Amino acid sequence: MEEKDQKVRKDYIEGAKKSLSKIIEEIFIRLSSAMKVAQIYEPNNLTFIRQINLLFNLIQNILKKEGKAVFQFRENTLFFNTARVKFDFSSYHNFKFLADEFRKKEIETLGFQPGLSEGELTQFVILFIDEGVIKENPFEDFEAELKEREIGHIFLEKMRPLEMTGGVQEEQFQESAIKVFFKSITHLKEVVQREKQKKRVQLKTTRRLMQSIINLVSQNESFMIGLTNIKNYDEYTLNHSTNVTVLSICFGRRLGLERKELVDLGVSAFFHDIGKIEIPEKILNKPGKLDDNEFDIIKTHPWHGAQKLACLKELSILPVTAINVAMEHHIWANLEGGGYPKYWKKDHTDFFSKIVTICDFFDAVTTARIYRKKTATREKATSWMLEKIGTEFDAVLLKVFANMIGIYPIGSLVVLDAKEWGIVIEINPDIALMTCPKVKIIADKDGNKMD
Repeated sequence: MEEKDQKVRKDYIEGAKKSLSKIIEEIFIRLSSAMKVAQIYEPNNLTFIRQINLLFNLIQNILKKEGKAVFQFRENTLFFNTARVKFDFSSYHNFKFLADEFRKKEIETLGFQPGLSEGELTQFVILFIDEGVIKENPFEDFEAELKEREIGHIFLEKMRPLEMTGGVQEEQFQESAIKVFFKSITHLKEVVQREKQKKRVQLKTTRRLMQSIINLVSQNESFMIGLTNIKNYDEYTLNHSTNVTVLSICFGRRLGLERKELVDLGVSAFFHDIGKIEIPEKILNKPGKLDDNEFDIIKTHPWHGAQKLACLKELSILPVTAINVAMEHHIWANLEGGGYPKYWKKDHTDFFSKIVTICDFFDAVTTARIYRKKTATREKATSWMLEKIGTEFDAVLLKVFANMIGIYPIGSLVVLDAKEWGIVIEINPDIALMTCPKVKIIADKDGNKMD
């Protein structure tokens, strides 16, 4: 009876946590919606009033349950009352929208206190989207406006200097990101050498590198995706595996995976092609088309990879998913038609395998090979993949991936409506705004260079 009571109590606590988490996410979505609606409609519009009313009721609910409602942005991560808030891909664009808006105003913390009125909330939202409020000092000017309007039950805290990306901090971030990227390639090279020599593979180092990549992706996903444009013709497999790892972690984060899951996904992606150690280099690097016998040998690498990973001495710290991914990353999502190995019979493939399959194909077709000098653009690659949706690739996952990559990839040279020239520096996370990336102007319509 006591065990049953403990189970009931545990289920109740878990249910309460899930309920609270859902309310917190809903508040954030409603806050984002209210601000977007306020940019279009007047304060007396019924659509705006309804959004404010829904948001107000949600905040009141939280205040009754928790006694406070404090949101914090730190390193591109949202915390509520010090607990991290996770988002799935459907609400990620709301998070990105608010994160950018808070950064513009140098706000790290937004808090709602008991006694908050609907009128205060309405004024706050209207002021927040009013660009005329900000003059010289973003945070100070906005906070002064709140005090002048006597909005006393909403408080703000300024972003710490280290959180204000740009200038020296941005340069330091980019240096760190590039260093970790190439350190990952070097580590994989060492893994391959040690495996060939039958020496112990340093999996703890691998996991630490995954932690570093996750931290960097959390700070600037767009820059990390941009790093996967780096292609090494001579060491394709090493560079490719690192690119697939970065893309998979970015992808997994968009899907709302927990940090431990992201580490496991990263490790799985990192070793997905480890079986190619057993494939003769003359086949891997053959300049012409492979014959049937050679292609049959290539198709053994998933099995070799799974076998090698299963035999590692440090197997206890290797996620089981890594073995699945090594075996399954060339199997079609619908388990029919093409793909290999043919003898792999399951009623489904691992979730991580579906993620890595997408990232693996994308990086492969956008990279030049000795047997294929011409590469597909990112736009063309995405288009090809969308043609295979629901067969070779999981339909839901591929749509999320296409949104993450964007129609205009980072580094694309674009001509704007005003005939100015620019370079895409950030992808718009909002599906409805995929055609509107963040662009840095580099030249005016006459071709004159701009700083």
